Amino acid sequence: MSGDLLDDAAGGPSATISRVVEWPDTEAAGHYHHSTVIRWVEAAGATLDAKLGLLDLFGKIPRVHYEVDYGARLWFRDEVDITITVSAVGTSSVTYAFAVRRGGELAARGSMTAVQIDQADGPSPGQSRCGPPSASPPPPPASRAQTSTTSSGQERRHSRGNRRSGRR
Repeated sequence: MSGDLLDDAAGGPSATISRVVEWPDTEAAGHYHHSTVIRWVEAAGATLDAKLGLLDLFGKIPRVHYEVDYGARLWFRDEVDITITVSAVGTSSVTYAFAVRRGGELAARGSMTAVQIDQADGPSPGQSRCGPPSASPPPPPASRAQTSTTSSGQERRHSRGNRRSGRR
């Protein structure tokens, strides 16, 4: 991503929250785990929704795209500010720009897009809410049950689940 996304999104509604990098936020290397940014951005997004009086959107606008560039490591007990800004609003989607900063240092920045869905019906088969209809409907999910043939030639049906526990 080129430039600072928040500069590009200047003027849109925004919210900033502060967090401390906690022990569970870190990985074996000692710095913060990449997934921590997602939680922080979601918390900042909830603060922005509350600020705008849009808490009723919870559960109605799933995230369909998320990208982040990491610029600096954050360590246990570092204090950070997370800013989220509305950068674009479409007919059924909203794109946010966000930044995570420790003091003046940019630690991470990125964007996230959410799309409003119809709670009753959901997307139509073969229809994406964030693009044109696909050429063909998606294939049905694979069955979790599989079969195998024993040494005596008999077919045996078994499930993929719970293999570690020894149950079938």
